[in-house]
Amino acid sequence: RAIPFIDVFFADAMCSLSKVFFDWGMLWHLAWHYPDPVPMELHSIVIPSVAASLPYLIRARQCIVMHTIGRMKSDPKRYQHMLNAIKYSTSLWP
Repeated sequence: RAIPFIDVFFADAMCSLSKVFFDWGMLWHLAWHYPDPVPMELHSIVIPSVAASLPYLIRARQCIVMHTIGRMKSDPKRYQHMLNAIKYSTSLWP
């Protein structure tokens, strides 16, 4: 089924708040290690980065679903959804 407009609107708003999601991930990570300092390891940046990437993953998935629906309906503009999915997938790691 097609993605409702409100879902697209909400996902776009979440993408605009990606920095906030990164900060929440960093805050969660700092709280996890409190009162010790955060170790200088790969997972120290992976957890906040994954939190910041979630809105982009959701939006990219929506675009892929709309592309699939467009392909089944032979929509000539279905390529725009795939281009949007590529655009959002390039923002996965802030």
